[in-house]
Amino acid sequence: MAVYQIGGYHLTLELVRQILQDTDARVELPAEITRLAQMNGSTMTQAVAVTVFLRFSGLLPQCLPRLPAQRTRAIQETVDWIGQILERENNITCDNPLLFEIDNGQFEAVMGCNCSNTQVGYAMDLLSTLMAELGRGLMKQGSPAILWQRLATLAMQVSGDSIPTKGGQEDHVEFSYTAAEKAAESVCVLDAMLSRCSR
Repeated sequence: MAVYQIGGYHLTLELVRQILQDTDARVELPAEITRLAQMNGSTMTQAVAVTVFLRFSGLLPQCLPRLPAQRTRAIQETVDWIGQILERENNITCDNPLLFEIDNGQFEAVMGCNCSNTQVGYAMDLLSTLMAELGRGLMKQGSPAILWQRLATLAMQVSGDSIPTKGGQEDHVEFSYTAAEKAAESVCVLDAMLSRCSR
């Protein structure tokens, strides 16, 4: 069973799915996750990435039958790989703060190390590209081209951009949060395309 660690709390994939089923069509993080994820940028990126991936996973079965078999296989294999990246990266303790309850009902956060979310950023950029590919097929079935154009714009990668920070001490800043936010918008656009295409 996949378990996602967000802010030191272990969330099963099924629990996250249940939380997401209670939200509207927009990608909006549940308050429980948002409060925990505010502890550091990496944790917030991971919370957004898991949310987006689960929303996308719910749309994928509606999209795949509309594609040729060879593209369906390629997309499914890539989605599986993205899921493996998220599962591994969201369950490491050195990138997520561990929360220890203290006497007054508060929590103390302890970080094991300071790792980046490079792989999550790459995975989210790739997920946006897959959504643009799926959107191209939906456009051929009557969904508005303007929505596909937005998906194509969102598919432009950001995780490859890097600027040095802290006087050159950190030479790679992967913009993974931006990649996750772009994927969040992409999943909303893909959902809108699905609702407008001819069946």
